[in-house]
Amino acid sequence: MRLDLGDGVQAMVVVAADPQTAEIGDPGQLHDIGPDKAGAGTGDNDHVSPGRSVDAASRYNGVIRQLDRVAKGWVLRWQPVPGLYVRVAALGETNAEVRRAAEALRFDEARRCVAPIQLTALPRGARISACEVAVRQLFWPRIVNVAGTTTPTQMPAVASDRTEAALTVALEGAATLPVRLDYSPGPPKPDRATANRTIAGRPVFDMGDFWHVLGIPNTLLSIGYENRWERPPTDAEVSTVIGGLRVADDLGEPASWE
Repeated sequence: MRLDLGDGVQAMVVVAADPQTAEIGDPGQLHDIGPDKAGAGTGDNDHVSPGRSVDAASRYNGVIRQLDRVAKGWVLRWQPVPGLYVRVAALGETNAEVRRAAEALRFDEARRCVAPIQLTALPRGARISACEVAVRQLFWPRIVNVAGTTTPTQMPAVASDRTEAALTVALEGAATLPVRLDYSPGPPKPDRATANRTIAGRPVFDMGDFWHVLGIPNTLLSIGYENRWERPPTDAEVSTVIGGLRVADDLGEPASWE
C-alpha cells in the first residue's frame, strides 16, 4: 500500500505471510524507498556484514531503524500475530511518520474494499476474489546521490487526475473475469468506441473476448478475458455481471461510493 500522510510525506506498507516477501514486496513499487536497487537485501542500517547471513524474521522485532541508503528515511518491522509480517518505510525528518503509518493499521477488524463500481449480481458459483482502488497519484521523491549519500527531494503527493478500480470475478471452473474502471475528469470526452450491442440496457462494444461498457462520461469501463490459459467466460456470465453493474455518481469522490 502507498499512503499519503499529508504535507508531502509518503509511506510504503507491505504485509505478507513470510519475511522474504515483506522485504522485497513488489520491486516496482518499493525500489525507491527501502530495498536496494538490486532487490537483494533491505538497504537498512541493520544489514549484515559481507559474508554473513541473517534470519530475515529476526528483523521483525518492532525496532525502528534508519534507512542506510536514503537520508531521512525510516523503516519499522514487526509481527502483529505469528505468521504475519509487516514492513513500513517512510520518509521524514524523524521516525514519527513511520510510527504514524504503522499505528493506522488495523488487524482486529474486518474492512471492505470501497470502490466506485459495484457488482450486485454474479453468475452462479462466482465470487469477487480481488479488489484494487487508486484514488490519489503519489509521486515518490526523486533520489539525489551526492558523495554516496542519497537524499530525497520534496515532491508532495497531489490530487489524482484519475480514478482507477479493478474487481476480479472468480468464475466456476477456475476462470476469472476482471472488471476495470479508468476515470479521467475534465471536459467531456466522447466514447472511444461505438456500441455494437446492448446488454442489460447498457450500450456495449463487444470485441468477442473484451467488452467495453459505454455511456459513462470520461470513463473507460472494460470487462476482459485476460488469462488465455483459462476457459473464456460465457456470454451469459458477462451479461450477468454487466446487468448487476452499479457505478457511483461521482467517480472522483470516494465519500460518495456507498
